Amino acid sequence: MIPNVTRTRGPAATETRDRLAQAAAEVFARDGFESAKVSAIAEAASLTTGAIYFHYADKASLLTDSLSRHGGSELTRLLEGASPASLPELMRSVGRLLGAERDGDGSLFTEALVAARRQPGVAEVLKGHLEEREASLVALGREAQQTSQLDPTLPIEATVRFWVLLRLGSLLVRALDLDSPAPDDWEAVMERVVAALTGEEGA
Repeated sequence: MIPNVTRTRGPAATETRDRLAQAAAEVFARDGFESAKVSAIAEAASLTTGAIYFHYADKASLLTDSLSRHGGSELTRLLEGASPASLPELMRSVGRLLGAERDGDGSLFTEALVAARRQPGVAEVLKGHLEEREASLVALGREAQQTSQLDPTLPIEATVRFWVLLRLGSLLVRALDLDSPAPDDWEAVMERVVAALTGEEGA
């Protein structure tokens, strides 16, 4: 449960929280959770810092609410890409992006992952988003197995968890500003991975 976000009701209060949550998502992604200033969030929302403290107990509760509102859609884009597809195809399409992501992609989720170690509310929201997305991916994987697009003997829950670990791990590595392998090399590796999962490799 998110603290201190329901002191008032009605359209005006809802609009204010919407503006603050959107501004917070942008500022946290840009500046990082620890470095983000409440004044910068207020400025981005064209509101006062008093409006923030009226609706939120602290910066952590603002991150929690922002993540509740925007984290699910961001996680869907990270794990599943721009459009629905079979599990093998979405892994191919998203995998191609691993070597060519833009600065800022996934930054809100990166900040949330780090903050979750000390903020139970953030961890709870992250867990809920991840469980929802994993369930969706498992369903896609089972469909792919039924239509022979994916090896039917593959443990699908473990396959999905592998994909989540790979995708979210790529965000954390990128946050270190390490030199990225060439996009063509990423694509070649992902093609081999997907071929192994579909049973195409060595067939």
